[in-house]
Amino acid sequence: AISQILQRESMKSASTLKKIIKFDKNNPNLYLAKSIVDIYNLNPREADKNIQMASKLNNEESLISTIKSIQLISNFLNFKIRNLINI
Repeated sequence: AISQILQRESMKSASTLKKIIKFDKNNPNLYLAKSIVDIYNLNPREADKNIQMASKLNNEESLISTIKSIQLISNFLNFKIRNLINI
């Protein structure tokens, strides 16, 4: 029950962030937020695209470690999914 609610809300969040990004295309924080939601939704490919955009747009030294951490989580998820598919 709770997991279904969280899943539904995360899908709404992904949709909302996608709309907001259309209005503020140069904000790396929005792309990072979307990548986190993508990771939660087990969509690492979409997360990777958003991480790459955040990295490309980033001008803040302080955001680099956050980008790298989120990229590491996405890479781990990608690895796990590929291993499950190959089994």
